[in-house]
Amino acid sequence: MNKYKQALCIFALMLLLSPAALLAQSKSKARVVYTYSIEQTTIRLDRSLNAHEIDSISRQFALDELQLPHLFEQGKLHPLAMVQGWQLIKADKNYFEVRKMQDAGKAIAEEPNQQQAFVPWENRLLLTDHFVKNNFNAYHYFPTATYGINQFKPQEDPILLADKVRFTLKGYRQAREVLISGSFNGWSTGSGQMQPTADGWAIELPLQPGKHLYKFIVDGQWINDPHNLQKEKDGYRGFNSVYFVYNKKFVFDALPQAKKVHLTANFNQWNPKSLPLKKEDGKWVLALYLAEGTYAYKFKADNKWYLDPDNPVSLFDEDGIENSYTSVGDTLFFELSGYTNAKQVVLTGNFNQWNERELKMHKTATGWRLPYVLAAGAYEYKYIVDGQWLVDPAAKYTTGSGDYTNGLRIVKPNIRIRLDGYAKAEEVIVSGSFNFWDEYSLKLQRDEAGWYIDYYLAPGKHTYKFKVDGQWIRDPQNLLWEENEFGTGNSVIWMQPNEKVLAP
Repeated sequence: MNKYKQALCIFALMLLLSPAALLAQSKSKARVVYTYSIEQTTIRLDRSLNAHEIDSISRQFALDELQLPHLFEQGKLHPLAMVQGWQLIKADKNYFEVRKMQDAGKAIAEEPNQQQAFVPWENRLLLTDHFVKNNFNAYHYFPTATYGINQFKPQEDPILLADKVRFTLKGYRQAREVLISGSFNGWSTGSGQMQPTADGWAIELPLQPGKHLYKFIVDGQWINDPHNLQKEKDGYRGFNSVYFVYNKKFVFDALPQAKKVHLTANFNQWNPKSLPLKKEDGKWVLALYLAEGTYAYKFKADNKWYLDPDNPVSLFDEDGIENSYTSVGDTLFFELSGYTNAKQVVLTGNFNQWNERELKMHKTATGWRLPYVLAAGAYEYKYIVDGQWLVDPAAKYTTGSGDYTNGLRIVKPNIRIRLDGYAKAEEVIVSGSFNFWDEYSLKLQRDEAGWYIDYYLAPGKHTYKFKVDGQWIRDPQNLLWEENEFGTGNSVIWMQPNEKVLAP
């Protein structure tokens, strides 16, 4: 643990001992305590910490070398931890205390950029009895991507079965245990056991379409997939291997004699060379992962641009260029009642960079309508009726004020954010890390119990506060909070993948 990570640990201890933190702990004790000096680092850990909390602490404060899960399971230090210079000072029925002298163990190289050793404010935790329980996945990075393709060495791709993916690791036949750990199992170090094969190790996993990060653990040692060329930084001076489960295939069969064909689209910034198609049975084919949403695209064959001849859906962009369009996900509808005498109505929003020409709506007997596909999230939008911008009069939620008011469409909401009481308040707004702390955007609706908004929060950690008639307050119904730079604290909520916490 280098001095910058140690400084972070000290900062965490300062938070635990700050007046605001003590207020949160008035009925509990700190369950993780660091002390630090020039000569040594000492850590005391309460035995009541569960496996989820132990794993999170290890990752939040770069304590992988300490092998904390082994300590709590076996009651003694792992040999790898002792090699790094850690000593078990005390182990009784209440807590473990471990120590590491600063010059012990192998020297660890400093970060190339020392600033990177610090964890951003919004990712720090107060480790008290209010620590969130039963949220194993919440403490891990959830990988996301708009699109992705795999890059493996020839003939080394994972094997796709009917409903599973078969990962293999060649060699290491003398290993006692080999695990696969990744974003799909909460980076578990106790599951994902691979089975020995004739030339190495293998495991079959049911994975959903999307981006997945992983590593192999060979007798306690973490390694990347040596056959996977796709990787990204893991935040611990190393890398994670990246694997995409595909859900989309593009086929171009108009020019079987073409020398080269590429897919170019708005999801890859219209890059003409990044997505080459491969020739299969006289057709040009590209399989990839594509996130939910609606996308414009074209094929580029031998330096000429082509619409998709097998796709009848095409639209003109703001520059008057025609593109093919495709969607992934469930279709929803934007509808505007009335205005039947209008010549043209256009839908525009932050989901298409407020394009004023692209999404022309279809006229119906009672108004205007347009089917569209959007991923789960919150989107601002307006209608343009014969050149005049209009806020949707039927919008349940709005954002902004005055001329900058927009309709707000919540797609696949997964949480009801509530503030009970405050019946005499005129306006309540929720603001947080999920909307860049915009203090004007998310206006709550009133009901008999108080105020609410049905919203979508991505997996992971979110901080927030309410603004009641201009006054900021923490969520009085949420005991989990952390200090902020103003000394007033922010409420904290964690979301797991596919979790719904909508109130009736």
